Parts: sequence; C-alpha cells; structure tokens
Amino acid sequence: MRRIKVGSTELNHIGFLEAVGAKRRPVFLSTGLGTLAEVELAVAALRRGGGNDLPITVLQCTSEYPAPPEEMNLRVLETYAKALQVPVGLSDHSTGGEASIAALALGASVIEKHFTLSRTMAGPDHSASLEPMELAQFVGGLRKVAAMLGDGIKRPTRSELRNMSGIRRSVAAARDLAEGTVLAAADMVCKRPGTGVLPADMSKLVGLRLNRAMAFDEPISWTDVQSVRQPG
Repeated sequence: MRRIKVGSTELNHIGFLEAVGAKRRPVFLSTGLGTLAEVELAVAALRRGGGNDLPITVLQCTSEYPAPPEEMNLRVLETYAKALQVPVGLSDHSTGGEASIAALALGASVIEKHFTLSRTMAGPDHSASLEPMELAQFVGGLRKVAAMLGDGIKRPTRSELRNMSGIRRSVAAARDLAEGTVLAAADMVCKRPGTGVLPADMSKLVGLRLNRAMAFDEPISWTDVQSVRQPG
C-alpha cells in the first residue's frame, strides 16, 4: 500500500502509531473521539516512528453513523492547519455532500466518504454511506467546487478579459465636440464600451485639446488629444 489510513480507533494507540510511522509511508490520520492534545500526541508518535518529514494528513472526524450536522465541527480543520502545520482533510460520516463541500472550502485536501452497494445492508456504516450513483455525483461535485475555489489571487479571468471592453466604461464625449476643443469636465461622461480612456483617468483629460472632431457618445482615446501649447 502506498498510503496508510489510521482510523479514529487508534488515535491514542501510541505504540501502534510509532510502528505505522516506521513504515515511512504517507499517513491519513482520522481523529474522531479525540481532543487536540490527543491529536498532537498521535502526530508526535507517527513522527517518532517515521521522522519529522513523514507526510501526515490529519482528518477531522465525528465518530457517529450518520454524524449529526451540528456535531461535524468543520472549523476544526482550521485549528488543525494552524496548530499542527500539516495538510488537513475530512473523514465524512454525515449524510449528503454538504459537509465535504464545506470542508473543501475550509482547506481540506483529502475527503473520505464511506461507500456501499446498498444502504439497506446490515452493519453500522451503511446508513452513512453513498451508493454507486451517489458516489459518482459526489466526486463530480467536489471536483467542480475545487475548480471554483481557484488559487486565491484576485485578477481578471480569461472569460472576464474577453468581456472587459463590453462591460466596463470609458470616457466618452458628452456631446458633439469640434476638433481643437479644449476639454472640460462637462464635455465628458463615462459610458460603455470600455475601449477609451479609463474613468479613473478622466481628470487627466481636462485641459487637453482634441486633435479631431468627436461625435456624441464616442469613446475618447489618448491618441485623440494633445497638450495645449503655452504662449511664448
């Protein structure tokens, strides 16, 4: 196995965790039933066995099947990320997909969801599990949300760049303006499309001379103006 999943049952099984760490394989550690102090001890045990560079992902988990929504405590993901400085995830025993989607938005890099062929089967986990068609929809939804979250850098997207000139405004002539007009604020308005001077630069146009005639509503560009020569 390329990775080892440690269930919540073993969270305080220190000798076992040290042996798991010694395998030197990435570990997913579920933390149901535990306190933050117990989770910190468990992570320390894994690192004693496998070294400080052992890849560990800590999963928030509520050990109830199905887990009540009010007991999911998804903000623990933020607590883990800050306190443990490791990747975090969710072992999701709730019904539906809302908890996993919220966990993804809170920074989860791993989602565990139980799977069953039928929720009518005997056993404690089946009622909190997804059936085949539901699992496919669940995974598709998570991938869509992951794409929606993006990288956190605020900048125009490819689609927005295509739409920008049609959506944004630029400086335009407030009326028909003759060639040679020295522009005043009253000569200009801001309207779509955004193909001319930016509205933020409108004040910089005041006092410049038009080097061509402008029609009402026509966008004004920097190439349409020139400085007024001072006498002498």
